[in-house]
Amino acid sequence: MFCNQSRFDLPTRVITLEQFRALVRAPRTVKLVSEARAALANGDKALYDRKKRQLPLMVFIGTFEESEKEVENKKTGEKRTVKGCWRVQSHVCLNGLVVADYDHLEGDVREIWAKAFEKLSDDDKARIVLVYVTPSADAGVGNLIDNQLDFSAKLGLPLDESCKDASRGAFMTTAEDIISINEEKLFAYENKAFAEKYNAEYRAGNSGATKTAAVARKDDLQRSGTVSKVDVQEVVDDDTIDTSWNGQDIQPICDAWSAQRFGGGHNVSRHEASVVLARDLYIMYDRDQRKTLKALLAQPWVQAIIQERGEDVERTVSNAAAYVAAQESENAKKGKPWLPKISKEMKAVLAEVGDTQGSGTSVTSQATSQMSQTPCDAEDIYGQLPLDKWAEELQEMAEVYPCMKELFLNAHPRFRVRRCSAH
Repeated sequence: MFCNQSRFDLPTRVITLEQFRALVRAPRTVKLVSEARAALANGDKALYDRKKRQLPLMVFIGTFEESEKEVENKKTGEKRTVKGCWRVQSHVCLNGLVVADYDHLEGDVREIWAKAFEKLSDDDKARIVLVYVTPSADAGVGNLIDNQLDFSAKLGLPLDESCKDASRGAFMTTAEDIISINEEKLFAYENKAFAEKYNAEYRAGNSGATKTAAVARKDDLQRSGTVSKVDVQEVVDDDTIDTSWNGQDIQPICDAWSAQRFGGGHNVSRHEASVVLARDLYIMYDRDQRKTLKALLAQPWVQAIIQERGEDVERTVSNAAAYVAAQESENAKKGKPWLPKISKEMKAVLAEVGDTQGSGTSVTSQATSQMSQTPCDAEDIYGQLPLDKWAEELQEMAEVYPCMKELFLNAHPRFRVRRCSAH
């Protein structure tokens, strides 16, 4: 037995097989998935997020007991306390299912899954009830994250550990996107021994790995990458970490960013917001994970999801660093220049707070940062032109017309500094 949440401002409810089938086959679901994918293909992450958040949200790992939550009417500002089975870890009732999330897989996902699936033993294959992946848990292996790490190692796939807590939902997609499903087992599965062993731990906010083998695998996975994970407590306790940016206090910038991000409505995922803000801060801080983590932890809404469901913020920062490194590496293999770009929200915020880079297209490195801090000569016409915007357009055109790359050879010094900063 598991549940779904139709809107973030409504409690969860137990879902039946008939309701599940109706949701994944509904024309509205098909339309939203199509629009979300089109938005992502066009590079419009904000629109993609809005469409995705309207999809059915499933909580496959269990249900929730009744609790109270303060709900605000976005139109009137009126707040009221509502009783219901809210999606909060402190009231979770585990069923023994585990959701493992695998992001950033390149190539044909069905082929990748087919190859990974063949690596499993017959017993492990029988444990899988839904792909889009939900392997049933084994209390002998450990808790949710222990099972996720164990199964990921067997599959040979990189795990997104942000799903380790017991209140995370999974946005459902269309019936055509389901690779395989065991409906009978998915809807009837109930592992009471698993619930008895781990309910209390998760309700107390403890969702970290418990088994030595799982911890070892987690360490191995981190060591195998190029990005290290920063320790939260070490960063919190270190008063020498200066989170100012270009001489400005970062908090007003983050406050303005948060107001813009959350001001559009109630269906805004705080986890998704933390991912985007982490990437922005990581790029702005010239790839300094410690500064990024400290600034992210200072946000009240980030602290709220840590308290509610044990959000793994250090993992979010590590993933931001890994994303930038992966994008840079992939483009380097193709011989393409690539500059990390901050989000549209952050660009708008920096423009509002008077940042000298507000009209630019990216914030890339110390060389760029130093350039932005140098006042433009009033007599220098180049200082009054949108060189950053033109630079990006020229680089994109050069991929289609290679002869245009010669334009970069005699570029203005200000342009050359920005372009070289990516290497």
